[in-house]
Order: sequence, then C-alpha cells, then structure tokens
Amino acid sequence: MNSQPPVRAIRPLEWENVSTSLVITPMGNSPQHAAQLIFSNLEFSESVRAGVTATTTERSASLTFGEKFSPDAEEQVLGLSRHLASKAAIIREFAHQGNLVSIEISGLVETNARLRLSPTAFAAISALGASLTFRALVPEELQEDDPLAWLD
Repeated sequence: MNSQPPVRAIRPLEWENVSTSLVITPMGNSPQHAAQLIFSNLEFSESVRAGVTATTTERSASLTFGEKFSPDAEEQVLGLSRHLASKAAIIREFAHQGNLVSIEISGLVETNARLRLSPTAFAAISALGASLTFRALVPEELQEDDPLAWLD
C-alpha cells in the first residue's frame, strides 16, 4: 500500500489584469481621423460597452477590450475581432499605407505566468491585418530597484 499523499496538480499562473487593444499610430493622418474611420458606427450591447474603451491621444487611437468585458485574453481577442470584422478592410488599408496597426495584449505577469491563445484567436488577429504585440507589466512588489543587477 502506498502511504505517500496524493500529488496535487499545481495550477500554472496566468496573466492578470489582461486587456486587448487595437492600436493605430498614423504616420500621416491624425489619430482622430483613424478613430473616426474605424471606431465610428460600431455597435455594442450594454454589457459589452461596459468593458470597451475607445481612446484617442495626439499620437494614437485605440479600442480596448478590458477585464470588464472578460478576464480571459482569448475572449477579449475574439470579441475585439468580431466587433471589428466589418472594418477589417479599412484596418488592412491603414497598415498597407505604412501606419502602425497592432493588436496589443497587456497584463500583469509574474515569473512562469503564461498566456494561452488558440489558433482561432491568432486567425482572428491575422484576418484584421494587424501585427501582434505583448506588453508584460511586472507587479510593483516584484519590481527591482535595478532590473539589470543580475548582470553584476
């Protein structure tokens, strides 16, 4: 008889506070122009609208699906792609004209944390003609005074 305790599966860490954004940085036109072309006439249900933010700065325009939409990056990517599907040709044209167009997934990341996306999510991003970027943010309590100290 085996007297060892049963092995418990260790659940891997996932990214936290994830958000997924379409970010457009126009090289010639104003960000307001890009936002007007792409973000106008998008319709969201009341529940979706609560988790979606459109932002325009002097340098870029973005549409972000955040944790209020879904805490899952996969669902955010698919939601963003679904809502922008009718604007895919315009988004691809912006990219073709030399503007920076990307889907940015950002979140808080600890050592060994993972972010899982299915081939379906990658296909949805590809259909928009945007590049994919990741922004890994480190929680404040894990930040080092000198992040390059390990080189010493």
